[in-house]
Amino acid sequence: MESLAWQPVAEGAERAVLYGDPTHAGSFVMRFRTVREMSVPLHWHRHDEHITVLSGPFSLSVNGARNELESGAYVVIPAGAHHCTWYGQGTVIQVSGIGPFESIYVDAQP
Repeated sequence: MESLAWQPVAEGAERAVLYGDPTHAGSFVMRFRTVREMSVPLHWHRHDEHITVLSGPFSLSVNGARNELESGAYVVIPAGAHHCTWYGQGTVIQVSGIGPFESIYVDAQP
Protein backbone atom coordinates (compact mmCIF):
# COMPACT_ATOMS: atom_id res chain seq x y z
CA MET A 1 0.00 0.00 0.00
CA GLU A 2 2.94 2.35 0.43
CA SER A 3 3.32 2.64 -3.36
CA LEU A 4 -0.10 4.30 -3.58
CA ALA A 5 -0.40 8.09 -3.90
CA TRP A 6 -2.07 8.95 -0.58
CA GLN A 7 -3.66 12.40 -0.23
CA PRO A 8 -5.05 13.93 2.98
CA VAL A 9 -8.87 14.21 3.13
CA ALA A 10 -9.33 15.09 6.81
CA GLU A 11 -7.15 15.40 9.87
CA GLY A 12 -5.92 11.87 10.49
CA ALA A 13 -7.28 10.39 7.23
CA GLU A 14 -5.96 9.91 3.70
CA ARG A 15 -7.25 8.46 0.45
CA ALA A 16 -5.64 6.92 -2.60
CA VAL A 17 -7.43 6.50 -5.92
CA LEU A 18 -6.73 3.11 -7.48
CA TYR A 19 -8.95 3.40 -10.55
CA GLY A 20 -10.97 6.09 -12.30
CA ASP A 21 -11.71 9.56 -11.01
CA PRO A 22 -14.26 9.74 -8.19
CA THR A 23 -14.96 13.41 -8.98
CA HIS A 24 -16.32 12.57 -12.46
CA ALA A 25 -18.95 10.26 -13.95
CA GLY A 26 -17.82 6.65 -14.26
CA SER A 27 -16.49 3.80 -12.16
CA PHE A 28 -13.89 4.38 -9.46
CA VAL A 29 -12.02 2.48 -6.74
CA MET A 30 -10.27 4.20 -3.85
CA ARG A 31 -8.93 3.44 -0.39
CA PHE A 32 -9.19 5.37 2.84
CA ARG A 33 -6.84 4.92 5.79
CA THR A 34 -6.74 6.46 9.24
CA VAL A 35 -3.93 7.15 11.67
CA ARG A 36 -6.28 7.86 14.56
CA GLU A 37 -9.78 7.06 15.71
CA MET A 38 -12.34 9.17 13.88
CA SER A 39 -15.95 9.28 12.73
CA VAL A 40 -17.85 10.65 9.75
CA PRO A 41 -21.23 12.22 10.64
CA LEU A 42 -24.57 11.25 9.16
CA HIS A 43 -24.51 11.62 5.37
CA TRP A 44 -25.65 9.98 2.12
CA HIS A 45 -24.51 9.52 -1.49
CA ARG A 46 -26.30 9.80 -4.84
CA HIS A 47 -24.98 6.38 -5.96
CA ASP A 48 -24.50 2.99 -4.27
CA GLU A 49 -21.30 2.81 -2.20
CA HIS A 50 -19.40 -0.50 -2.05
CA ILE A 51 -17.13 -0.87 1.00
CA THR A 52 -14.60 -3.61 1.74
CA VAL A 53 -12.79 -3.52 5.09
CA LEU A 54 -9.13 -4.30 4.44
CA SER A 55 -7.84 -3.88 8.01
CA GLY A 56 -8.56 -2.36 11.38
CA PRO A 57 -11.75 -1.68 13.31
CA PHE A 58 -14.63 -0.17 11.33
CA SER A 59 -18.29 0.29 12.17
CA LEU A 60 -21.16 1.56 10.12
CA SER A 61 -24.64 2.74 10.98
CA VAL A 62 -27.12 2.65 8.08
CA ASN A 63 -30.61 4.06 8.65
CA GLY A 64 -30.03 3.69 12.41
CA ALA A 65 -28.81 0.05 12.40
CA ARG A 66 -25.17 -0.20 13.61
CA ASN A 67 -22.83 -2.92 12.35
CA GLU A 68 -19.29 -3.76 13.48
CA LEU A 69 -17.40 -4.93 10.40
CA GLU A 70 -14.29 -7.10 10.52
CA SER A 71 -11.40 -7.30 8.08
CA GLY A 72 -12.64 -8.85 4.84
CA ALA A 73 -16.24 -7.67 5.33
CA TYR A 74 -18.07 -6.27 2.31
CA VAL A 75 -21.19 -4.12 2.34
CA VAL A 76 -23.19 -2.09 -0.17
CA ILE A 77 -24.82 1.10 1.04
CA PRO A 78 -27.72 1.93 -1.28
CA ALA A 79 -27.95 5.37 -2.85
CA GLY A 80 -29.80 7.77 -0.56
CA ALA A 81 -29.32 5.68 2.62
CA HIS A 82 -28.37 7.85 5.58
CA HIS A 83 -25.28 6.47 7.27
CA CYS A 84 -22.36 7.35 9.52
CA THR A 85 -19.05 5.58 10.05
CA TRP A 86 -16.44 5.08 12.74
CA TYR A 87 -12.80 4.24 12.03
CA GLY A 88 -10.26 2.94 14.53
CA GLN A 89 -6.58 3.77 14.41
CA GLY A 90 -4.99 2.04 11.41
CA THR A 91 -8.23 1.22 9.59
CA VAL A 92 -8.05 0.78 5.80
CA ILE A 93 -11.20 0.44 3.68
CA GLN A 94 -11.71 0.19 -0.05
CA VAL A 95 -14.62 2.08 -1.59
CA SER A 96 -15.91 1.62 -5.12
CA GLY A 97 -18.87 2.90 -7.03
CA ILE A 98 -20.02 5.24 -9.75
CA GLY A 99 -18.93 8.87 -9.68
CA PRO A 100 -19.19 11.58 -9.07
CA PHE A 101 -18.64 10.51 -5.44
CA GLU A 102 -19.80 13.13 -2.99
CA SER A 103 -21.00 13.04 0.59
CA ILE A 104 -24.16 15.01 1.34
CA TYR A 105 -24.25 15.70 5.08
CA VAL A 106 -27.65 15.54 6.75
CA ASP A 107 -26.81 18.43 9.08
CA ALA A 108 -24.94 20.34 6.32
CA GLN A 109 -21.56 19.98 8.05
CA PRO A 110 -18.51 18.32 6.48
